[in-house]
Amino acid sequence: MKLNQSQISEIVQISNQKDIYYRDIQAEWVDHIASEIEAELDSPAEFETVLKEKVRALPPRKFQQSVLINIHWGVVKEFFAGVFHWKSLLPALFLGFGLFAGFSVFGNLEIKSLEKILKTTFLILMYGTILIGFWKNKTRRNAHILATVNTIFFLSSMLVLGLQKSWFEALGIDEASFLYCLLACISIFLVRGYTLLFQKIKKVQWR
Repeated sequence: MKLNQSQISEIVQISNQKDIYYRDIQAEWVDHIASEIEAELDSPAEFETVLKEKVRALPPRKFQQSVLINIHWGVVKEFFAGVFHWKSLLPALFLGFGLFAGFSVFGNLEIKSLEKILKTTFLILMYGTILIGFWKNKTRRNAHILATVNTIFFLSSMLVLGLQKSWFEALGIDEASFLYCLLACISIFLVRGYTLLFQKIKKVQWR
């Protein structure tokens, strides 16, 4: 039995009362509950009873948590799936050369100082995705934007922690090679991170 607008509005109201913050998840939960009710509803008089059963079986907060976890995993996979695509590698190559040329003026500095400058600059730029992603209310309340920003934030932090000069030295890799590797990884992550974020923002704006 097809639900009317009043019944749909009641489901939406429940999702608001149960604190589903992200609008895309809210829309998904409302659609899911409405579909299940329509499949079982035989008469309008049964609506309230069936609605309570469905909400009890699939609590909004629990649904939101589950969807958020799945979205985060999906974004992580999407991030790495596009890392070695030519659309990411080509701009990263130009950026890497630009960074190398820019930091070559600091040639008199020690590798340790250059490493610190590069990592600090990289983290500032990557953490800037938080401001870009959450600048507008429409994107701030979108679970896919949240997951993308969180993924960029986490992977950037892990990259900085993982690329340590001392570990490269233990493997017999010289300082210059370490610096080239650091520049390459930073360039790729910058390009991929911002590309992915702007793709997600564009999808939200089109809706």
